[in-house]
Amino acid sequence: MRERIDALRTMVEAMKKQPAAHEMTYPNAKPIRPVAIEGCELPPIEKTLQALKLAKSHKQVALAWVFDLFSMDNLPETCLTVYMADDYNPVQFITVNVALHYLFWAFGNLLPDRKEEYLGFSRNCGVNIETALASLPLHLPASDDVIVALCLGAFYAIELGKPSLAWTLSSKASELCQSLGYHRITTFDHESPEETRHKQFLFWVAYILDKSLSLRLGRSSTIQDYDVTTPEPGSSGPDKTPTTAFFGLWVLGSRLGGQIYELLYCPEAIAQPEPTRRSRAQRLAHKLGELDALTHEASVRPPSLAAHM
Repeated sequence: MRERIDALRTMVEAMKKQPAAHEMTYPNAKPIRPVAIEGCELPPIEKTLQALKLAKSHKQVALAWVFDLFSMDNLPETCLTVYMADDYNPVQFITVNVALHYLFWAFGNLLPDRKEEYLGFSRNCGVNIETALASLPLHLPASDDVIVALCLGAFYAIELGKPSLAWTLSSKASELCQSLGYHRITTFDHESPEETRHKQFLFWVAYILDKSLSLRLGRSSTIQDYDVTTPEPGSSGPDKTPTTAFFGLWVLGSRLGGQIYELLYCPEAIAQPEPTRRSRAQRLAHKLGELDALTHEASVRPPSLAAHM
């Protein structure tokens, strides 16, 4: 009996551990050079440095999620790698171009004297993004950089009005997050607070995309809420900011979207008796009302947010 209990304990402990990222690779595959992305022009480097300097001194709340996806301290270095090196990969190229696309778009609309020039750079980066996304391979390594690029690509696909493409990218991001164990709190037992915050943020971005697109496309979510133990953003703690509070509401809204599909629109839900569906709809409507109240409270409480819009 003792041996059986020990064996069961071993199984439980193994399930708690994050899946091994190396299982996503082929052990005997020879390294190959990344596919070159040819014919894509980046904005002049001096204009990019100008936009990065503006981003540091004039942070926009509308772009706060972009800054949180990757540290602003790392973005200039990544930009220089793409501009200067010959061996950058498509993931870096996508990340830099999505970041610049949104930066030039934001500041182009804020600075009238630079509007035409900056919006032109933004459109040019959009062409680069689409070219690089089209060249992504089937197998991608499980790493933070890849997750960032996939999530940014998914947001860009949503901007283009292509939810199915966004789903393809976000589903891969979700898969990689779960392969790395970012949905489990035990994964971060030996991580620094900064690393923990960043990796958990990556997971919740993938979660938002997954749940929102699930309802939009009528597809089952790739992330099950009963499997998630990572704390939600916006919880009380030293890292709580107005931005994380709003991001937490975004998570709640996305989760509710996933529940609406699961409880009202999936084939199993549609087959339920009318009283059951009516009861579910009433519960979900109540939750929507609660979310609306929380959103209103958050929008009127932090006056500093309006100053940055």
